[in-house]
Amino acid sequence: MDRATLVSEQRDDGQVLIEKLAMNGFDIKAAAWIKMSDDGQWHLYVASDVVDEKGYAAAYQDIQAVIRGMPDFEVGPFDVRLLSSSHALVADVQKLYQRFPAPSLTQFGGSQLGKMNIEEALIYPPIKDGALKPLRKTRSNISSTKSVAKSIR
Repeated sequence: MDRATLVSEQRDDGQVLIEKLAMNGFDIKAAAWIKMSDDGQWHLYVASDVVDEKGYAAAYQDIQAVIRGMPDFEVGPFDVRLLSSSHALVADVQKLYQRFPAPSLTQFGGSQLGKMNIEEALIYPPIKDGALKPLRKTRSNISSTKSVAKSIR
C-alpha cells in the first residue's frame, strides 16, 4: 500500500491495533500517525513503557502478534514505529492533550513534533478504559492544531 497517503482504513485499523494492545496490557502513552518530512511516508508511532521495560524486540513481538490475528488488516508491522515513553513525542502529545482535550483525532499541522521534523500528524486521543471513542474522520470531529504548533515548544 502507498504510504504517502493515509487512508481511512489505515487510520481505523490503527485505532483497532491501539485498543487491542491496551486490552492486552500494553501501556500506550501516545499514538499518532505521523508523516515525516524527510521521506513523506506515514507511520504509526506508538510510545510505551513496554519499550523501556521489555525492550524494542519484545514490544515489536507484542505488536506483531496482534497484527497477525487480524485478517485484512491495513496496518503492517513495518508501518509501526515504537518509541520509549521518555521520547520527546510523549511530552508534546501530553501538552496537546491538556490544551485540546478532543475526544477524537487531533490533526497537527506543525513542522515539528517530539523533536521530529514532520509534515503532518493525526494524534489519537488518550485511551480511557482500554478503548478510544469511535473514530470517523469528518470535519466536525477532527480537532485542528495548525495554529498552535508553537504552543508545545
